[in-house]
Amino acid sequence: MIARIESHKVGLCRGPKDAPIRTLDLSVACEADPGVRKVFLRFYERKQDTLGFINAVKDNVIVFLPLDDFALTRDLLDGPEDVFVAWIANQEGTLVWAELTTADTPLRAHHLPEANILHLVAPEERNERNERNDEVLAGQ
Repeated sequence: MIARIESHKVGLCRGPKDAPIRTLDLSVACEADPGVRKVFLRFYERKQDTLGFINAVKDNVIVFLPLDDFALTRDLLDGPEDVFVAWIANQEGTLVWAELTTADTPLRAHHLPEANILHLVAPEERNERNERNDEVLAGQ
């Protein structure tokens, strides 16, 4: 799934015993699923058990990231280019891959649930492979 980020809000939250959690709340436009309007990025000091999940009840996505990713993510969002967020979830709604990019065509990700393998192919690589395959087929 891919969505264009329309706007974002930055936040910080902390419980009485917790390390601070930096937050980026993204308002998105998702052509494939117009019901998805929000993606919530949460940046933690400690590694989380999962990458995040799709909240089917509220039609939003929650992504857990390391605190080290916050500055680069913020730089992308504050830059002059359009930014897109993409994700893949397994059948239970747990995220297995997420990407934030200025490319309107993100890495193509193919999740093979039976082998629990995630294969990423850049659009350019996919096109080059298709061209090579076409050349091979034409020569036969």
